[in-house]
Formats: sequence, C-alpha cells, structure tokens
Amino acid sequence: HITFSQRMVGLTELKLQDCQLERLPSAVLSLTHLRLLDLQHNNLSSLEELHCLAQLRQLSCLKLAYNNLVVLPASVGVLRGLELLDLSNNQLRSLPPSLTAFHASLLPSGAFLQL
Repeated sequence: HITFSQRMVGLTELKLQDCQLERLPSAVLSLTHLRLLDLQHNNLSSLEELHCLAQLRQLSCLKLAYNNLVVLPASVGVLRGLELLDLSNNQLRSLPPSLTAFHASLLPSGAFLQL
C-alpha cells in the first residue's frame, strides 16, 4: 500500500520500477504535478485505472515496459499530454483504436511511442 504525504504532492517524477505492483496505486492520482511516471518491471496485467491518469494533466512520459499487460484499455486516448509512452516487452495482443489515433497525432510533433 503506497501513500503520499501532503508535502509530496508537488512531485514531478515518480519511479516505481521493480516494486512487484499488480495495480496502479491510487495514491498516484493525487500527484497532479507528475510529468514522468515510471512503472517498468512490475506485474501489471491490466490498467482499468488508466482513464484516471487523465487527472494528471502534466504527465508527458509514461513507462510501462516489462510488465504483463495483455490488453490496453481504449481510455489510453484520454492521455493527451503524453510525449512518450513505452509499452515494450509486454504481452499486448492488440492495440485499441484510440492508441492508433494517439500515435498518428503525436508523431508529427516529435513524440515517441515505444511498442
């Protein structure tokens, strides 16, 4: 169980690699200044909470590599501020149409999608 004190709400980078996480900690949603969220090398298999990350309006980098993601929810499209989305080394079987639109809209601006 992860909690953040009131003094930590100004965090801009949070790296939770190799923490054996199976779900996105809900406390992350209180960190509204986050620009980088690194959840690599965990045990995430689904991200139903992904749409909640839309609250993190400054989030520009989301690293989800080396998890057990099989399905990515269509709500990935709500993450409009992302410049880097790393989904490499997961078990994704398909990508939602919202990710295809996300990918196409970001490439011209120099953003990066790692699959």
